[in-house]
Amino acid sequence: MSETTVELSNLAKSFKPGIYRHFKGSTYEALFVARNSEHSHKEYVVYRSIYNGGVWVRPLAMFLEIIDRDGYHGPRFSWLRESN
Repeated sequence: MSETTVELSNLAKSFKPGIYRHFKGSTYEALFVARNSEHSHKEYVVYRSIYNGGVWVRPLAMFLEIIDRDGYHGPRFSWLRESN
Protein backbone atom coordinates (compact mmCIF):
# COMPACT_ATOMS: atom_id res chain seq x y z
CA MET A 1 0.00 0.00 0.00
CA SER A 2 1.46 3.36 -0.95
CA GLU A 3 0.99 6.58 0.94
CA THR A 4 0.61 9.96 -0.68
CA THR A 5 2.31 12.79 1.14
CA VAL A 6 0.15 15.87 1.40
CA GLU A 7 2.09 19.10 1.66
CA LEU A 8 1.43 21.27 4.69
CA SER A 9 -0.64 24.41 4.20
CA ASN A 10 1.06 27.80 4.35
CA LEU A 11 -0.61 28.33 7.73
CA ALA A 12 0.95 25.10 9.04
CA LYS A 13 4.34 25.97 7.58
CA SER A 14 4.26 29.32 9.41
CA PHE A 15 3.16 27.78 12.74
CA LYS A 16 5.66 28.37 15.52
CA PRO A 17 5.96 25.68 18.24
CA GLY A 18 6.58 26.99 21.73
CA ILE A 19 4.88 28.30 24.84
CA TYR A 20 1.49 29.94 24.36
CA ARG A 21 -0.97 31.61 26.73
CA HIS A 22 -4.66 30.85 26.23
CA PHE A 23 -6.89 33.92 26.38
CA LYS A 24 -8.33 32.64 29.68
CA GLY A 25 -4.84 32.65 31.23
CA SER A 26 -3.57 29.05 31.18
CA THR A 27 -0.18 28.28 29.63
CA TYR A 28 0.45 25.52 27.09
CA GLU A 29 3.34 24.12 25.10
CA ALA A 30 2.38 23.76 21.44
CA LEU A 31 4.40 20.82 20.15
CA PHE A 32 3.71 20.43 16.44
CA VAL A 33 1.13 20.32 13.65
CA ALA A 34 -0.42 16.91 12.96
CA ARG A 35 -2.94 15.52 10.50
CA ASN A 36 -5.95 13.26 10.83
CA SER A 37 -5.12 9.90 9.22
CA GLU A 38 -8.59 9.72 7.65
CA HIS A 39 -8.62 13.32 6.40
CA SER A 40 -5.03 14.30 5.69
CA HIS A 41 -6.01 17.82 4.60
CA LYS A 42 -7.15 18.64 8.15
CA GLU A 43 -4.36 20.08 10.30
CA TYR A 44 -4.29 20.16 14.09
CA VAL A 45 -2.03 21.61 16.76
CA VAL A 46 -0.91 19.10 19.38
CA TYR A 47 -0.31 20.88 22.66
CA ARG A 48 0.07 20.10 26.35
CA SER A 49 -0.86 21.90 29.52
CA ILE A 50 2.09 23.30 31.45
CA TYR A 51 -0.01 23.02 34.62
CA ASN A 52 -1.05 19.35 34.57
CA GLY A 53 0.54 17.81 31.46
CA GLY A 54 -2.77 16.98 29.76
CA VAL A 55 -2.36 16.60 25.99
CA TRP A 56 -4.85 18.21 23.61
CA VAL A 57 -5.46 18.70 19.90
CA ARG A 58 -7.23 21.61 18.28
CA PRO A 59 -7.74 22.51 14.63
CA LEU A 60 -4.86 24.72 13.52
CA ALA A 61 -7.09 27.51 12.23
CA MET A 62 -8.99 27.56 15.54
CA PHE A 63 -5.75 27.58 17.56
CA LEU A 64 -4.56 30.66 15.66
CA GLU A 65 -7.86 32.49 15.26
CA ILE A 66 -8.83 35.89 16.61
CA ILE A 67 -11.85 35.63 18.89
CA ASP A 68 -14.46 37.93 20.43
CA ARG A 69 -15.59 36.40 23.69
CA ASP A 70 -16.52 37.62 27.17
CA GLY A 71 -15.34 41.17 26.41
CA TYR A 72 -12.04 39.94 24.99
CA HIS A 73 -10.93 40.56 21.40
CA GLY A 74 -7.64 39.00 20.36
CA PRO A 75 -5.87 35.73 19.62
CA ARG A 76 -7.17 32.54 21.23
CA PHE A 77 -3.53 31.62 21.98
CA SER A 78 -0.69 34.17 22.21
CA TRP A 79 2.87 33.02 21.54
CA LEU A 80 5.15 33.76 24.51
CA ARG A 81 8.49 32.11 23.82
CA GLU A 82 10.32 29.05 22.55
CA SER A 83 10.16 25.87 24.62
CA ASN A 84 13.14 24.99 26.80
